[in-house]
Amino acid sequence: MARQYQPKLKNKRMGALALKASGIWVGFASVILGIGGGSLTVPLLAKHNTPMRNAVAVSSACGLPIALLGTISYAFLGWHKVGLPEGSVGYVYLPAFAGIVSSSMLSAPIGAKLANKLPAQQLKRYFSILLFVVAAKLLWVFVVV
Repeated sequence: MARQYQPKLKNKRMGALALKASGIWVGFASVILGIGGGSLTVPLLAKHNTPMRNAVAVSSACGLPIALLGTISYAFLGWHKVGLPEGSVGYVYLPAFAGIVSSSMLSAPIGAKLANKLPAQQLKRYFSILLFVVAAKLLWVFVVV
């Protein structure tokens, strides 16, 4: 996305089976890695010739179910674990949960307006910067920590 590379695909649109398999993979990887589904959904859709604005919109719609299933999974998996901080439901720390939900609700409309106003190429560049930041964070967590 940073280099504006556009692959040449024989089949420009993904079929129903490929969409379902990709959705399962994106959701699983997002939950396991602790990242938003958009960091995987947008590049996948962009690779398959989905316009950038549409990819961001679809990714936003997919974010809620991914976040809900991830939260429920972590709450369930840590349900009977001892030694968790006060205010936790399983592995979900409720004060942090409330902060993430409220900040997401406040910033989502701003992001939607920006996605509609920015030119597609500029949106791709900004999104690629975000992907580099997410990748650096993941490398830091998995390699250094």
